[in-house]
Amino acid sequence: MIMISREHSCKLSASIKRKYHKPVLYLSLPLYLVLFLMIGMLFSCKKDGPVAFCEGIDPQGKGINCGTKFSTGDLTGVINVPERFETENLRIVVSRKTRYKNEKVTDFSQKVTSDHSTATVPLSFYIEGDYVVDVFGKDDRILGSGNIMVVDTY
Repeated sequence: MIMISREHSCKLSASIKRKYHKPVLYLSLPLYLVLFLMIGMLFSCKKDGPVAFCEGIDPQGKGINCGTKFSTGDLTGVINVPERFETENLRIVVSRKTRYKNEKVTDFSQKVTSDHSTATVPLSFYIEGDYVVDVFGKDDRILGSGNIMVVDTY
């Protein structure tokens, strides 16, 4: 009968672990948090869409209190496209999202300066729901769209 001492057994076990176990990269918790935050910031830093929804505009034409979720009422749509409009009228189509399709709520024309690329549009939302606002330019070409959620807070 062969007897192996406890000390010899531990040495044998350690040499087997070194031989058959690959090293694993262990990161500390703070490093995981920093990595997670950096990845989150990377995905959250996206360019603003062509249609923004704001409570108003300042004298320079920038939106004030812009977002995608508002209570029912009047808002200002700020349209900002990379190229000139090249038309004097934009067509604005507001649709309410339903379970199966988007139902058109309103369709109107907005006068703009053809050599500009920024315009504002008055919008009214008095029924809560999710809406899509599409903006069409020259030759009825879509310039962009924006999504907004309207909630009734009263």
